[in-house]
Amino acid sequence: MSKIEKYLNISDDYYVPNTMQAIVLSGVGEENLRLMTVETPEFCDNEILARVDAVSACTSDNKLIDQGSEHPLMHGWDPSKYPVIIGHEGTITVVKVGKNLKEKYRVGQKFVVQPAVPSGPHRYRERYRNNAEGG
Repeated sequence: MSKIEKYLNISDDYYVPNTMQAIVLSGVGEENLRLMTVETPEFCDNEILARVDAVSACTSDNKLIDQGSEHPLMHGWDPSKYPVIIGHEGTITVVKVGKNLKEKYRVGQKFVVQPAVPSGPHRYRERYRNNAEGG
């Protein structure tokens, strides 16, 4: 099996590495961007874990870099205190499905993602301004 065939062959026993590479913003400004090796996120029963097949930087990413916690989609998250991974438009492949979502998603499904949703986040709410309530 070729390298590309192995990459495309997704099954329920797909190996998820403990680390991944990401572009991390650790403050305001381009000087705070770094390509880093970070831990692969864990997921729970109500989530999916997806492999990023392609991602691109867009104007929103530039604004996040320039504005940091003042950007409306950051809801006050301070990247100098809690670094954030940049890049939110791209293609993904589902590699793991939480038990509560198995009827909705399946391993191997592919999606195009553009998740710039102006609603408050669900995880780590205490790290956001006003507990991620906005404002």
